[in-house]
Amino acid sequence: MHDMLRELAVSKSEEEKFCALYDERIGSIAEEGVIRRLSIQSSWGEIKPWDAIAQLWSFHLFVNEDISETQVEALPNGFLKLKNLKYLLSNRWNDATYYDFIFVVGTRFPPKLNCLNNLHFLGYVEANSFVVKENMSLLRRLFVKAAKEDQILRLDALKSPPPFLQRLTLVGKLENIP
Repeated sequence: MHDMLRELAVSKSEEEKFCALYDERIGSIAEEGVIRRLSIQSSWGEIKPWDAIAQLWSFHLFVNEDISETQVEALPNGFLKLKNLKYLLSNRWNDATYYDFIFVVGTRFPPKLNCLNNLHFLGYVEANSFVVKENMSLLRRLFVKAAKEDQILRLDALKSPPPFLQRLTLVGKLENIP
């Protein structure tokens, strides 16, 4: 019975284009058509654009230094075209102990990331490249980390928190509370 349910779930998710994987060997998405969720689970250099990129709802980037031995430090400006993006998580793990400040490293995002106003979850943002803006009103979870231990997190542009914010994680020094 378990195998039948699994096969049904797999076939239905393929039919509905529930998720797709980026195939770095050919430099494109494995499946054509509208894709709502994209996962990248290995090292990559540059993601080549495809026609339906604007329809993407969710993008997952898993980079683990021990496995992929890559250092994804910044995401390109092309991510600003993902207007329907709801979930963006990008981080790197270092060979530091859990209590070191650099145990987890955030990723620098394009400066105008606030044009992605459909984002619900934004994780592991490096603070020196990002300022939360008022138009990001759908944010439910936000994780912002200072690039350096002595850096002050700047949330000055935010007059009030996003109305749906459920979880806020700030790692670094905070000069004042907006």
